[in-house]
Amino acid sequence: MTRYIIACDDKYVAACQPNTRIISLTYSKDDAGSWLTYERAVEAARVVADRTNSFVAVHSIEEPNYPKSWK
Repeated sequence: MTRYIIACDDKYVAACQPNTRIISLTYSKDDAGSWLTYERAVEAARVVADRTNSFVAVHSIEEPNYPKSWK
């Protein structure tokens, strides 16, 4: 399943809460948060860019299809 992550300079966005202005960053790509649609990832990337004044980019990744019992 294709999902989207956000790179912010040399880090990745772990979480973005636009209403509270909280953005969590991580150095590990494996710990990055992901968005289901490109459009939502772009919206979050705009928030991150505005709040951090950093270069951001949206990347697509392939996540495994987890069993329904994990959801």
